[in-house]
Amino acid sequence: LGRGGNKKNTGIDMEAHEETSSFQISKIEIIIPKIEEESEKKKISKKKKKIKKKCLPPSEILTRSLATALKLVQQQHIEEKRRQKDEEIRKLALKQKEKMIQSNPDRYSRVIL
Repeated sequence: LGRGGNKKNTGIDMEAHEETSSFQISKIEIIIPKIEEESEKKKISKKKKKIKKKCLPPSEILTRSLATALKLVQQQHIEEKRRQKDEEIRKLALKQKEKMIQSNPDRYSRVIL
């Protein structure tokens, strides 16, 4: 191929070279579909994320917050009842234990050798 030759000249030289040699020179195209698909998927996923984000109307936000507040109040009320019930059970158990010790002090003594 010539030194500062034009593109037209190189094309002619290539054709002449192809006729004389046993090898053929052809254009090579590289197709990478994964990169294109990934970029398209990213674009689609970004669009989907934007679509999924919806603002709730203020009335719905208030109803949800009121509902959660009521649930919390009910849970606290139930927990308070459980605590009172547990305290009552402990008091009854201590009274029963005292009665058992008073009725038979030898059997329920604190130090058993």
